[in-house]
Amino acid sequence: MAEAEETRKLIVGRAVEGGVLAGGATGLVIGTVTFPIVGTCLGAAFGATVGAGLGLLNGAVLSVLSRWTGSRLVYAAAAGLVCGVGAVAGAALAYGGWQRLPTSGWQPPAFVVWCVGLGVVLGPLVVRSSGRSGGGPDLTRVALFAGYGAAAAAIVGAVVGLVVGLVAYPPTAPFALIEGSLLAGPSGALLGALAALIATRRRRTVQ
Repeated sequence: MAEAEETRKLIVGRAVEGGVLAGGATGLVIGTVTFPIVGTCLGAAFGATVGAGLGLLNGAVLSVLSRWTGSRLVYAAAAGLVCGVGAVAGAALAYGGWQRLPTSGWQPPAFVVWCVGLGVVLGPLVVRSSGRSGGGPDLTRVALFAGYGAAAAAIVGAVVGLVVGLVAYPPTAPFALIEGSLLAGPSGALLGALAALIATRRRRTVQ
């Protein structure tokens, strides 16, 4: 009983982690394409936040389903449905209502398909990695690397912001310093977390 409860907690934790990374990476790419630098940082932060929420919801659903079935198809369908509905609902909230959602062009359906695809792929992986000892990433290591990445990026962003502020308009340099650090931090955290996952996978491959 205790082992099953621990497994369900792992499912939720790893679903949140996967949501943060997938959402952050998606937001980073979309932000970079839409508005480089500023959009990159804000997109990563917004995407990671939304991804955390969807990951938590997916984790709750998958942890319940894991009690009744071991079918990867069920996990994939459930996670894909949650991500798809969550993407549409989140877009409607961002645009201020269903009627304002953009429907022209290939981008809106492609975004929904991408979100559904992420759920379909990550759902079974989350449950599978949580069901065996040591199968998933070390959350403490990921959080530590994310912190290092955020700190390093914030320092670089602060320096760049200070330099740009001094060149553009010296009286606003302190504000540019703060803005640069805040904008760069989320992207650094995302890259640090990804680095931790890659390092963990390589270490297990060597072992």
